[in-house]
Amino acid sequence: MLEIFALALASAVWPTLIAIVLVALASPRPVRLLSFFLAGGLLTTTTLGLAVVFSLESTSLLTGPKASAPPAIDLVVGLLLLLTALVAWRSGWNKREHEGSEQRRPWTERMLARGSGRLAFLVGVLLNLVPGLFAVVGYKDIAQLDLGPIGATARVVAFNLIMFALVELPLIGYVAAPGWTEEHVRNLNNWLRRHGRAVITLVAAIGGAYLVARGFVGLLG
Repeated sequence: MLEIFALALASAVWPTLIAIVLVALASPRPVRLLSFFLAGGLLTTTTLGLAVVFSLESTSLLTGPKASAPPAIDLVVGLLLLLTALVAWRSGWNKREHEGSEQRRPWTERMLARGSGRLAFLVGVLLNLVPGLFAVVGYKDIAQLDLGPIGATARVVAFNLIMFALVELPLIGYVAAPGWTEEHVRNLNNWLRRHGRAVITLVAAIGGAYLVARGFVGLLG
C-alpha cells in the first residue's frame, strides 16, 4: 500500500497538469476552471483505472496466493520514465514555454484560458484518456492485491484523488481561506515556473530507476 501511495503522489507530477494548473490559477475564475477540470479528469481516470484493475483481476496471472505481474511491465515503464527524465532535462520545458505567443501555447492551455467551465471539463477528459506511466503501475499493483470490487474501487478512487492533489489543494484553499490562498498561489506559480522541470526530471528518474531495478529483481527471481 505504501508503494501505491508513492505512485499516486508521483502521478501528480507531470508537465501538462502543472501547466494546466498554472493557467487556471492565473485566470480570473480559478475555482470554476479547476473544479470543472477536476470533475472531467477524475471521471476519466477513475473509469479507466477501474477498467484496468478489473481486467487484470480477471486474469489468472494476477490473482491467487502467488500472484505476480510480469517483470516486463516494470522494466518497460521504468525505461520509459528514465527516457522521460532525460527528455525533460534536455528540453526547454520551463517558463519560456509559457512566455511565448498565444499561438505557440498548447491547445489545452488555450482552451482553458477562455474561462469556460465546459471547456475545462472537456480538457480534463481529453488529457486523461491515456493513463500515465505511474498510474499504469499503480493500477497493476491494486489488481495484485485481489481486494474484490468494493476494495478495488475504493483504492482506485483514493489513488486518483491523490493524483490530482495539485488541483484539489488550491480548490480547498480558495473555499476555506481565499485571501491566504491567493497570496500563496502567486508564490506557488513562481516556484513551479522556476523549478517545475527539475521536479519532473527528479520524480521520473527516481521512479524509473526503482521500477527498472524491481523488474530485474523479478526476472532474476
